[in-house]
Amino acid sequence: MEIVNMTIRTEFLRWHNKHPNFATPWIEKLAVKGNKVVELSSGRKMFQDDYNKLMYGVTMLEKIGPNKFKTLVGKPFQTENGAMNYFNKLKRTI
Repeated sequence: MEIVNMTIRTEFLRWHNKHPNFATPWIEKLAVKGNKVVELSSGRKMFQDDYNKLMYGVTMLEKIGPNKFKTLVGKPFQTENGAMNYFNKLKRTI
């Protein structure tokens, strides 16, 4: 068995490809420190009048094992500015 040593960033991106958030599947920004990840993602608004408008999500996750991440906190946003402010706030806490 070959042991593959990858960064948490790479491991999270691989995990995210297999477990995307159905509402905001596209990662826009990512911050990693220690075993914590903060991600800002976007997606088309579901069940809304204007399908072309994006919605955003910001999530903090913790690596709990090989290819396993646990959500610590997450929040949806209607604007990119609001999401970016929350992303920066969470990024400062890790």
